[in-house]
Amino acid sequence: GNYAILEVKPGLYTVRISKDSYTNDTGTKVLFKDLYLPTSILAEVKAGAITVVDFALKPTTGIIKGVVKREIRERDPTSGDLVGREVRVSKARITTDQATSAADSSPESGEDKGRYIIRYVREGTYTVIAAKAGFFTIKKSEIRVKAGESVVVDFMFN
Repeated sequence: GNYAILEVKPGLYTVRISKDSYTNDTGTKVLFKDLYLPTSILAEVKAGAITVVDFALKPTTGIIKGVVKREIRERDPTSGDLVGREVRVSKARITTDQATSAADSSPESGEDKGRYIIRYVREGTYTVIAAKAGFFTIKKSEIRVKAGESVVVDFMFN
């Protein structure tokens, strides 16, 4: 984003920027809520001139997202064969083994039924767990999360 600070008197100023779950190019971490170290740059403001101070922040966390489905097996009314079809499952509980985040899959109806998203997951390798009453718990191991990226982890209950 852009910013402007108007009517600043000439002199030296420390300009700081921070955003949850981001870091600057020098590696100063900006973590969650009040737990951050601000990124700062010393800037000189001169009379009658415009001083430009640019910052580059990189995300320190990633996203785990996906869809929770189950298979329904039914008899085909024409052939009598047993056929399976997938349907999305709502209100499944999705967690990581590190307890960094948790999310419920989305509401009962609509295009997003069964979708989930876990934001602000720190870089690392996780086991992602899906649980729903009446079904076995599903665990998917060795899910690698990288900063600034999304990992898709879909689940299929049988």
